[in-house]
Amino acid sequence: MTEVCSFLKQEVNLAISKEKSAIRHSKKGVIFLGYEVRSYTNDKIKKIKVNGTHTNKRTVCEKMDLYVPEEKREKFCTSKGYGIYRMSQAIRSADLVRLSDLASVSTSKAAMSGLANSDALAYEAKQKRNKLQYIWQGSLLRTLADKHKTSVKKQIRRLRHQGDLVVKYRKGDEERTRRVFSIKQLKKTPRTSNKVDLLPKTFGYSSGTELLARYNAQKCEYCGKEKGYFEVHHIRKLSDLKDGKETWQKVMIARRRKTVVLCVECHDQLHAGT
Repeated sequence: MTEVCSFLKQEVNLAISKEKSAIRHSKKGVIFLGYEVRSYTNDKIKKIKVNGTHTNKRTVCEKMDLYVPEEKREKFCTSKGYGIYRMSQAIRSADLVRLSDLASVSTSKAAMSGLANSDALAYEAKQKRNKLQYIWQGSLLRTLADKHKTSVKKQIRRLRHQGDLVVKYRKGDEERTRRVFSIKQLKKTPRTSNKVDLLPKTFGYSSGTELLARYNAQKCEYCGKEKGYFEVHHIRKLSDLKDGKETWQKVMIARRRKTVVLCVECHDQLHAGT
């Protein structure tokens, strides 16, 4: 107990970051928890009556609000590989080009919806996302065009349905559609919502459903056999195959997948090393 008291009496020097700690004017703002916090004053003057006397008053004066910094959108755009944010230039996504159309749209939609959810508290969050929406949608269309060896215009005509871009897919005997993400689909989230800042779960759109579809195709992804029994070979991580020389390893590297569907004969030979 004596040692604890003596320790507490010692002077503790805490280092203060000059970049994160400073005194600023409220109009210049400060970054806090991913938001830019600053005040806003409107130049609009309104005539009101106070205690029987008419006077002029600003409609908004030094109102504190939350904004989304441009750096956050630029960082998101770069990390997802959608394009060059400052130049409003879209590029094809190397991560989505190997997925099916449904998985590509679903994965991108989950990522954009997650960003919209994290920005829900910000002022004019929906209006300020137009530039990112333009780059993201252009990246998706370029990716689909590259995958199908066609042009972006042809992809737009193919996906156009009742004023929206949709991907059609089948589930059993039923044909379904999934809309491509659009800002107009967003609904304003109340600032008291408990759903704010929930991270998107994009892995569900590019793993299980894709693997199930590949398995149900009943085709060996190594020898091309289409009859018989099939199994799935799985590895821990793709980095284990960075120096892979075997053909089955090259197949997995090219597909950028940790799974490969094989017929029973190929799977047995793989584990036997033959």
